[in-house]
Amino acid sequence: MDIFLTEKVEKCVGKKYTAMSALYPATFKLAISEAIEEIYSKLQPRSILDILFGWLLLGRSTFVNIDRAKEGYIETALIGGAFKLKGKKIRAAIYVKDSGNYKEVWIFTKPADNPKDIMSIFEDWIKNRNPLHKKVINIFGEIEELGGYSWKDIAIPPNFRMEIEENLVWPIKYLDKIKNLNINVARGVLLEGERGMGKTTLTKIIGREIKGHGTYIRARPSDIQKLGWDYVFEVAKTLAPSLLCIEDIENLTPSTKTPDMGAFLTDFLDYLDGVKERGDVLILATTNEPDLMDLRVIDRPGRIDRRLRLDPKDKKNFGKEWKMRVLSIHLKNFGLDKNLRIKNIADIISEIPYTGAHIKELVYTAALQALRREGIDGKLDNLILTREDFEKANEILKLQLKIQYSG
Repeated sequence: MDIFLTEKVEKCVGKKYTAMSALYPATFKLAISEAIEEIYSKLQPRSILDILFGWLLLGRSTFVNIDRAKEGYIETALIGGAFKLKGKKIRAAIYVKDSGNYKEVWIFTKPADNPKDIMSIFEDWIKNRNPLHKKVINIFGEIEELGGYSWKDIAIPPNFRMEIEENLVWPIKYLDKIKNLNINVARGVLLEGERGMGKTTLTKIIGREIKGHGTYIRARPSDIQKLGWDYVFEVAKTLAPSLLCIEDIENLTPSTKTPDMGAFLTDFLDYLDGVKERGDVLILATTNEPDLMDLRVIDRPGRIDRRLRLDPKDKKNFGKEWKMRVLSIHLKNFGLDKNLRIKNIADIISEIPYTGAHIKELVYTAALQALRREGIDGKLDNLILTREDFEKANEILKLQLKIQYSG
């Protein structure tokens, strides 16, 4: 403890004191701020005797030094004085400071008092009254926007949606009911497949589905590497039930063995296996390259329980019927020639492994063909797309697809 702090503490509570400390993830800075505000509100005004004679006596000083950040939370604080807690006065000094990725909280009281009486206020705000509970956030505690997405905005096979709802949404929305049936709620789902198949949109829809029932936490691989799995799971467990969303997880679970990533991966497996307490934390991960992942993560249930492969080459799940649903979503604002149906467009592309993003581009390119046909300078009240527009668009897209896969 530095000299300045020691002097402050001794002036407030005397040379003999009891100290207690705790480390909290900096993600919980808002909860810590609320705790400080509550404690500050319990600071008792100095009496006339304090003002007249306090400078002669140890243990009579009152001081407040709060560093208020622009974001509305408190960065650091040093508060000392007499606080009225649970019907009694406690002389104490409270010190909060940054400590790496954590906030360090120190409570100093006279030996006859118990610092737990004040520390319990921090504990209550962190665990029970945390402002982040049931919110949509990133791992740093910042509010994230999910957009207005719903199941209507994505074409997904019914069996895939069922797996997602049963393994990720239900355990959070119906937590108590499922726990009472002795069913494990700590599930893990991996969405894998090419870019453009809607994995990111799916994560946002799932986030909206659990909003208000549990906490949705987005964590980028680079942030997890910086903070460590212990930090990430401490945040997720405290805000449970929670869904930890990790996109591009192959960056954290490489199949190529390296000394640095080996220990890091072991930490992750310890949480998946229950060696380290996981709590009511569900995991939603995505990857474009599952072949780059360490097999230990995906080789058995209990780690990743469901692997859902969004593969445009899978004709059973992503064949003509799926293509028709994707086309319906992206054709909402366009008119079709009276002799053209969505199923006819799906027939044109039935043998081509287009992703959802490719099909969206097909519609846009067909609209450009129609604009060229009608003339961009003409009066265009309503654009009607024809079969020929889609056939031309398909030829353009097939060339782009060839470039994509050859590159």
